[in-house]
Amino acid sequence: FYNNFFIANIDRFLEDDVQSFLSVLDNSGNIFVNRWNDLIIQSTTVQLLLKKQNTFHFTGWSYAHNSGFNSSLHYGILQVGKFNKNPVQHYYQVMDRDMDWSVEAHQHMLYMNNGILTLSSPAPGKCCAAKPGEYWPHTEDSGILTPNPMIC
Repeated sequence: FYNNFFIANIDRFLEDDVQSFLSVLDNSGNIFVNRWNDLIIQSTTVQLLLKKQNTFHFTGWSYAHNSGFNSSLHYGILQVGKFNKNPVQHYYQVMDRDMDWSVEAHQHMLYMNNGILTLSSPAPGKCCAAKPGEYWPHTEDSGILTPNPMIC
């Protein structure tokens, strides 16, 4: 899997454990109330219920996803393919040619993530990996499943 791109054996997703997990998520109402989207649900399902050796994380091409403004990265990601011979040069080309974004204005969002040049907003330190946001009702004893501590 790679962000919004999945190739899957549908049979695995029809097995009882996956269907039970998806039913719990669906019946919780959080898809509608807290806007849990397909990416969160699919990624959580893959990370929790599929064996890592049976997955492949696509990193060989560049990818961008942005919500919000066309003129800058508002909420999303731009990753340069891991096997790109010159990731920095490719990043500048994508920013200039494809995105028409200011490299300088985005400098503070740029970092290396597992060998992949990544532009991200929110920044990883502000991501849900740092701590669950206040809008996610998550405590150990709440009984409420919140995917944010698992995903980022």
